[in-house]
Amino acid sequence: MDAALSSPQRQALLLLYSLALGALLALIFGIVRLPFDFIKHTALLRCKKQTFRIIYDLFFDVLFSIIYAVAVVLFIYASNDGVIRYFMIVSSLFGTLLYHLSLGKLFKRLSKAAARPLYNAGVRIYRRIKKLLYPIYAAGMNKKVKLYIIRKIRTGAVRR
Repeated sequence: MDAALSSPQRQALLLLYSLALGALLALIFGIVRLPFDFIKHTALLRCKKQTFRIIYDLFFDVLFSIIYAVAVVLFIYASNDGVIRYFMIVSSLFGTLLYHLSLGKLFKRLSKAAARPLYNAGVRIYRRIKKLLYPIYAAGMNKKVKLYIIRKIRTGAVRR
């Protein structure tokens, strides 16, 4: 039987498989993106610049689009002998949409909720390190001040 003339049962299976492919690709991408979302939300807590968020989202969206397109084309080629069925593309997009409306929202809330404690822990660690290194910093600053004063005395800019 020709690949262009497949049975309705086979087409229904291809529809379901492509729906599952779209949802699975979105799930994998959501899991991979989750740690980077922690970093993004933590960075947004530190600085309120929107440029970082735009570049970050653009990078991951382009990366996802490329991987998604390659995966769908390979799936169509492997499952349907290279015959393009548009319902497969549409149903994989619909599977991705279903993911974003269900688990995608949960992952976004999780990353936003975990960003605040992660940021606070980072601030605490930074303050402790700064406190531990303060004697070294103070000694260096003291040396710089002494050298500055000696230089000014030598040039005659400071009167005794």
